[in-house]
Amino acid sequence: IFTRFLRLAKPFFFSEVKWYARGLFLVLILFALSIAGINFGLNYLYSYYWTALSLREEETFFRQLAIYLIALACATPVSVLYKYTEDRLSLLWRKWLSRRIIHKYFSNLAYYKLLYNDSIDNPDQRIEEDVRFFVQNSLSLFLIFLNSLLALISFTWILWSISINLIIGVLVYALVGTLITFIIGRSLIGLNFAQLKKEADLRYKLVNI
Repeated sequence: IFTRFLRLAKPFFFSEVKWYARGLFLVLILFALSIAGINFGLNYLYSYYWTALSLREEETFFRQLAIYLIALACATPVSVLYKYTEDRLSLLWRKWLSRRIIHKYFSNLAYYKLLYNDSIDNPDQRIEEDVRFFVQNSLSLFLIFLNSLLALISFTWILWSISINLIIGVLVYALVGTLITFIIGRSLIGLNFAQLKKEADLRYKLVNI
């Protein structure tokens, strides 16, 4: 699966738009690192805020609240730009990949030969919907993995400073939760593929009619 993924994804970063794509990708990673740092700092500010509240230190409470709100206000533009950069890269990637596949679709009578290839159904839906899912999910999964890794590194240090038992508890919880999700959700992959195929068949037949 990883080899097939690279075969689809790698050419984009070595294409005619490679510098723009690499630039957006690098900016996206920098934003991800920034957000991880901001979340790490906000976590400390949030703890100071609640500590002052629990100790009923009014002056400290309002000072920490003001600092927290200022930090939160500064973090909002970063989050917005992070999402904007992700969408720009996704759009550029989808545009490039769609053109590449359409070019192959119309080369050497491929569009005609596919009519007699039962292993590939509804090429119009594959070009439009599957390309969109591939691009968006690839970026989304990469960013989830990156953000989770950054959060794991930063917050493990916080938990370690409190208690080693907290780290053990979190790891056990994460492993059990992941295993249960995999067991229950594994069958959904095939069902989702079948649903997309049926919907594409329906649209194709409606167009024929």
